[in-house]
Amino acid sequence: MSNVYARNRNTTTLETLNVARELSIEVYKFIMNDKKFPKKHRYFIGKSLYNTSERIIEGIYRANNIFPRNSSDFYERRSCQEKSLQECSLFLNFLELYSHVLPQLTYKDIKKFSTLTIRVKQLLSNWIKSDSEQFKELLD
Repeated sequence: MSNVYARNRNTTTLETLNVARELSIEVYKFIMNDKKFPKKHRYFIGKSLYNTSERIIEGIYRANNIFPRNSSDFYERRSCQEKSLQECSLFLNFLELYSHVLPQLTYKDIKKFSTLTIRVKQLLSNWIKSDSEQFKELLD
């Protein structure tokens, strides 16, 4: 049990990574469900959704493994974080696009995927802001 009150706790990179993983798992379950996702769409549409969710995780993981000791490290980390943010936007764009093509993609599915994606975007934005404050001496 933590000694810090819940209202005073900050989110962690691990939480960002966990939410991104949850998104990827939900996408995978959806794609592999024959009732919800026809096999004929699996390669093109399913693959692009799943690969995008995996790139979100990859960017978060890469950023988390860079420990800024100088401005170069900071900007490399920031670049990975921003790539993950871009992949989130791309995922939402794919979701909207494929909702017109796949009648099996219900409102409930879209809401679940978009809620998780938006949560990842919020956590990434907060992480970027936190890094800017934490490592501001590296930028001077």
